[in-house]
Amino acid sequence: MTHHPLPSTPLAPAALDAQAVLDALCNWESIETQIDHAVQRHRIGRHGDVPSCDEAVLVRAMRHPRPYYRLRAAELGADYSGVAALALRDRYVRVRVLGAASRAAPPESLAVASRDRAPTVRAAVAANARTPLEAVLDLVNDRNADVRRAAARRSRLPLAVLGAFAHHTDEIMRCIAAGHRITVDLLEFLAEDASFDVTLSVAFNPDTPAHVLRRLGERRTDPQHGRAIASHPNTPVDVLDRLADVTDLNIWTLLVSNRSTRSATLDRVPRGLHPQLHRLLGRHPNASRDLLRGIAAPYLDSPDITLRGVGLTLLFRGPVRVLPAGCGHLPSQPPIFERPVD
Repeated sequence: MTHHPLPSTPLAPAALDAQAVLDALCNWESIETQIDHAVQRHRIGRHGDVPSCDEAVLVRAMRHPRPYYRLRAAELGADYSGVAALALRDRYVRVRVLGAASRAAPPESLAVASRDRAPTVRAAVAANARTPLEAVLDLVNDRNADVRRAAARRSRLPLAVLGAFAHHTDEIMRCIAAGHRITVDLLEFLAEDASFDVTLSVAFNPDTPAHVLRRLGERRTDPQHGRAIASHPNTPVDVLDRLADVTDLNIWTLLVSNRSTRSATLDRVPRGLHPQLHRLLGRHPNASRDLLRGIAAPYLDSPDITLRGVGLTLLFRGPVRVLPAGCGHLPSQPPIFERPVD
């Protein structure tokens, strides 16, 4: 009978149970070989659908005396709750971080790991969607800023918590609050914030009402806020009219893309700067017929058949196929269109 020596490296504290003692007496070569092969298949699997490793093998590898194999097993076992639970109890921080970020981590294990001594583990727990809300609310007040921000970036936080973020001294926390679905009172309060990033987050918030956007347009005249306001569906039409006077191609493009822009505002946007503006104007529901004719005229007069097709597309607000001149019986026959031109 062959006797295998015990590993020289001590086991992790989480593995000190009866099963771990039995595993320590076995030969680890088989497990190591399977993990190494699984790592290679996993790397190939990034470019194809290749299975990684069996859960039972990964669970045994999580009791391996060498941290390398426990780390690899935690990486390969992101979809197995048993592997994640063992990883969260490992003594090495990198292994616990992988367990905290696992898609299959048990909620009760994540709740325990929310009190981990390593900030990176607590941050991973705060970002995990499976973490219980009670643990997340505790991490919101964590002593580490990265942990607080990771918890604050989660969706579906209580409104009371977001209200506390809006009055937080940390600028990042106020930015996060400005990007959530919060009350109008909080949006009005954050719109007066001295931080550039906070007010920009308010401008990008889809729930920001018209009067707050008007106030932001008065306070912030920089191009970044102008682009956010120009693209917002709730921006008042008078604010959009003022933005048409700003010499910025990006703002003009966003104005033309905004379905709330009036026909009179579209007429004030310079037309001869960029073909992208022409295409957007051709698709805008408020573009007048005269505006489209004025844009399409240079294309229709072009000798290039492709440009003539672009001009007709602008007129008809849709694709039009143009047949070249001379396709009929007479060489001088004019182009043939699929739809009559009025």
